[in-house]
Amino acid sequence: MEVKGIIFDWAGTVVDYGCMAPTKVFIEVFKDKGISITMEEARAPMGQAKKDHLRALMELESVRAQWQSAHKNFPSEDDLNELYEQLEPKLAAIVEQFSEVIPGVVEFCEEMKAQGLQLGSTTGYVMSMMEKIIPLAKAQGFCPDAIVTSSDKVGGRPYPWMMYENAERLGLFPPSSVVKIGDTVADIKEGLNAGAWTIGLTTCGNEVGLSMDEVRMIPPDDLKEKIRIATQKLESAGAHYVVESVAECRSVIADINRRILNGEKP
Repeated sequence: MEVKGIIFDWAGTVVDYGCMAPTKVFIEVFKDKGISITMEEARAPMGQAKKDHLRALMELESVRAQWQSAHKNFPSEDDLNELYEQLEPKLAAIVEQFSEVIPGVVEFCEEMKAQGLQLGSTTGYVMSMMEKIIPLAKAQGFCPDAIVTSSDKVGGRPYPWMMYENAERLGLFPPSSVVKIGDTVADIKEGLNAGAWTIGLTTCGNEVGLSMDEVRMIPPDDLKEKIRIATQKLESAGAHYVVESVAECRSVIADINRRILNGEKP
């Protein structure tokens, strides 16, 4: 038995270099309420279902203090629902602008399919957002065999339900024959909770948090430090491997195959 399937995340992993779209919108919807959140705060819960992401941000002490000052009360579940009602259409409206497939993804997927692997995917986006992204990604050559969104299952990441749905649709068993690739702590936890091997991504993803142009412009030593911090964070979450992008995963899949054949499990 070797690796039978790979389950990808979307934003920051296969499209939207730097995971820019959701970060932009989270900052915007809080600003509309008179609340200021930093880029780092907006990114911290990334990978979760978007409503869970909002809830995590609303629980920050800095947000609660600002909310109390601006609205004379702490944020409630009604406030969360109201904020989410604003966030979902705003995010759905801009995801098309951030749907460029990340370099190396298509070539890697073609090679894996040629080796007989099934390709699935999970995402913190809901289907109304993914409906905008899927055809654009397909036109660029990225077309996984299964797509499961946070609106398809009760409870998004870090729960393993989206992974299990992919496995059922694609006939992937046992879990130790599956690899999860993603750019956030939530991705890694999702994969581990599903019993899969996990690969974390740094440079192209949320933890480094730079667009492709910004990566080209940043001083090399600064980029190296950001990658170091991102690597440490993903490794601390339990990632079996950490690389810079999907394009670097070929040797990782080969090594996982070796470990499986030696009797190892995730």
